[in-house]
Amino acid sequence: MSGVNLSMSKESTGDFRYARCDEAGNLCVVNPVDGFPIQQFLTPTGTTYYYNGNVNSSVTPINIYHEVASPYTRFEVTSILVNISDNANFNQTDFGAIAGGLTNGIKFYWITSEFGTRQLFSQLAVKQNYQWSSITFHNNLTTFAGLAQTMTADIQTINEYGKPLTLHRGDSFRATLNDDLSTLVAFTVQLRGIGYV
Repeated sequence: MSGVNLSMSKESTGDFRYARCDEAGNLCVVNPVDGFPIQQFLTPTGTTYYYNGNVNSSVTPINIYHEVASPYTRFEVTSILVNISDNANFNQTDFGAIAGGLTNGIKFYWITSEFGTRQLFSQLAVKQNYQWSSITFHNNLTTFAGLAQTMTADIQTINEYGKPLTLHRGDSFRATLNDDLSTLVAFTVQLRGIGYV
């Protein structure tokens, strides 16, 4: 688009904000839409507020998920936060401190009326600690007193993919557990972002 100037302003903190234009260079303006910051754990019912996935799902898989429901019309997910906590040191090829990692691994799905069910992250089933770095470089390992450790993998969708993962009403985000995670202290997956009514 030659000859089109995009005005921009710098917030006191954060990235530059660009004005949006159409192909002809006309400034596009939309009415502001209020949203609510929300944080939602994935659960077996899709609706309760917290769920610890330190369960034995090796025989029968457990789907934990969040489905967008009223009053929200859509949920723009800006972060998928995975948290693993255990009472021992984490080795690279373990899952938490589960020696040797998982057999089947954790799988993630985006389920929409428009696209159906899509397995995310190149269909990677995460079986070992190091594989979280294949999904995101936002990883943190915290050591508490003794041998206890907690690892977080923070998949920041805007920073890593250029836009949020948008779930409309009736759409859902799911993780499938199909291993024995019962020796972990905690395993949680949560979605963070903005919900719109």
